[in-house]
Amino acid sequence: MAPLLRWRSLAIYVSSLCVTNSRASGARAINVYPVIPCLSGSFENLQELSFYGTGEFPLWLADLVEDTALGLRKLEVGTNYTGVLRTHLKEASARVKKATKRLPKVGYSATTFKAHVSH
Repeated sequence: MAPLLRWRSLAIYVSSLCVTNSRASGARAINVYPVIPCLSGSFENLQELSFYGTGEFPLWLADLVEDTALGLRKLEVGTNYTGVLRTHLKEASARVKKATKRLPKVGYSATTFKAHVSH
């Protein structure tokens, strides 16, 4: 994985694995949220961040963006995380020139990480 300081954009889509109630198997509804691995370093060149889904917003990511993503130009956060914008991403939100776009809730069954790096 490339060092964080080379990343220009990061998109994280988190959703739960859900087991529904089944009379045949006796299973009940269970939501399992994947753990996002903690990253360390700095987002010196990060320009775009997208985060949405149904899982928990990792506060370590908010702290990392607040402290090091000073060149952030685009911030997209799903409707589940609007409170995070007012509290943990307040400074980053203020730095973003574009209005924050609310993204729809999604129902993916896996966690996807995408990172675009400069060469």
